[in-house]
Amino acid sequence: LAGHVPSETELRDVYYDAPAHALTLSNRWLRKRQGIWELKVPRNGEEPGMYTELTSHGDIALELSACLLGREEDTAATSSSSGAHVDLEAHVARLGVAPFAELVTRRRTYLLPELPGVGPVTADLDEELATGDLVGELEVKLPLGADDASVGTARQCLELFARDIGIALIAVGGNKLLKFIERNDAAHFAELMQVLKARRPSQASRQR
Repeated sequence: LAGHVPSETELRDVYYDAPAHALTLSNRWLRKRQGIWELKVPRNGEEPGMYTELTSHGDIALELSACLLGREEDTAATSSSSGAHVDLEAHVARLGVAPFAELVTRRRTYLLPELPGVGPVTADLDEELATGDLVGELEVKLPLGADDASVGTARQCLELFARDIGIALIAVGGNKLLKFIERNDAAHFAELMQVLKARRPSQASRQR
């Protein structure tokens, strides 16, 4: 990353889970970042690291209901199409979803050159202030609804790019929240590793 000047921010994330870890064990990650709700859901049930990020309160409420209740509860019946009028705080509470981790991170973000046919790569280097843990992430953002071919191309380009700059990619277990869980709840961490590793496709299936 030499020669690239990073931007620097401090992030405060509060992460939420349901009873019996039902949300995280479904590979869904609900948080408030700087007070704003975000939910990451696996893209078409694919392997860890491939997510769609929801920010509309209506979309988040429906996804939580579908995941935890097995149905899309009519939480957004009186909302606008943007979900602006959904009382997400109340909905989360009704589902028994509660905070389980709060992390404060110093993030350095590097905007790297574009990959042909994919777009710019963002590299985030995070330092978790309470522990000093350092975690890096390479990210490419694709348009919502990007097809499987585009996603596959982006993944392959990221893997090649990481190899070229000497970074070893960790598909499962490398992010700061998983490190927090590993440190504070060994049983939860063990369950998560079983679930996340089971979702990884074989090398043969990735090359099809």
